[in-house]
Amino acid sequence: MKIVFFGDELLQGLAGASIVNEVASGLRGHHFILRGRFGDTSLNLYQRVEADVLSLSPEAVFIMAGLHDAISHSETALRPWYRWQKGLRGGRLSAIACRENLRAILETLGRHNIDVFVATSPAEYRPQLVGAMGEINSATRQLCEELRVPLLDLQQDMIPPHIPPRPSLQLTWLLRVWSWQWRAPDYEQLQRRGVFSYSCDGLHPTPDAAKRMALSIVGFLRDQGLPG
Repeated sequence: MKIVFFGDELLQGLAGASIVNEVASGLRGHHFILRGRFGDTSLNLYQRVEADVLSLSPEAVFIMAGLHDAISHSETALRPWYRWQKGLRGGRLSAIACRENLRAILETLGRHNIDVFVATSPAEYRPQLVGAMGEINSATRQLCEELRVPLLDLQQDMIPPHIPPRPSLQLTWLLRVWSWQWRAPDYEQLQRRGVFSYSCDGLHPTPDAAKRMALSIVGFLRDQGLPG
């Protein structure tokens, strides 16, 4: 089966920590196509669904989105970047806007008889961001229930019960994460320094966490009837 993994850099993967590579190792016999892009919001995914999904004629699509919608909502210092680089009016998206962008994507794929699977994005950086992520994931759950689309709740699986206060994210964070796509950081040192449970920076999984998330995705897809 040809399956497109569609989302932001959580699916795209950082150097040495690729969720999709781990899924491919655990679920053999399928053709996995990665279409994750750094910094993409739900609006950006909708804008490229034709070129990056439909043009490939997949049989199934796995979507994980919402992380940058939440960041744009809670991290005000990053809004200029989202406005200039991602075309967001005002540099932010609400949970309702994210839900409706995702609805448009799911309905478009449904009209082409493509099987769709959705996962929520986890976050553990600071309470404000986790709260925004929670609102978006709650809207995503409701939408998937309404449209009868299978949902994997990675937020519930990954984030710890207590999130301590931390400084708001700055533009330097974006530059640092962008560089990690090609140059692997010291994941363990970053995780210890930030006192994070699964991530290196409160948002992006360490290699061990990428494997853990991949195991959840593999089990979820098998439960949905995918062989392998």
